[in-house]
Amino acid sequence: HRDAFNSTNVEPLIPTLQPALYANRFSSKNETVITLYNDGYHTLRGPLLALPGSDHSIEDVWGMDAFSVDKGDDATLIRGALNPHDLSCLVVKTLKPNNE
Repeated sequence: HRDAFNSTNVEPLIPTLQPALYANRFSSKNETVITLYNDGYHTLRGPLLALPGSDHSIEDVWGMDAFSVDKGDDATLIRGALNPHDLSCLVVKTLKPNNE
């Protein structure tokens, strides 16, 4: 994920759905990497992050328990469990139509 982390297309502190949850976005041409950090003293469970659109695949590559993705018409909801003072790393890739 070197290209994403070395990109200038970054957004610190993107909105999250839980208090004490911090997220940063790093995007390259081929993928977006989102880092999550639970700054609290309790495990965060349930909806953590909402991303616009539903035309992407999302993979938890590090750190989260009970990870799941719910795709709606206009947004994707990321659910999971993140322990106190723990990190997670999500890789988001845009799905290409079958004819590409």
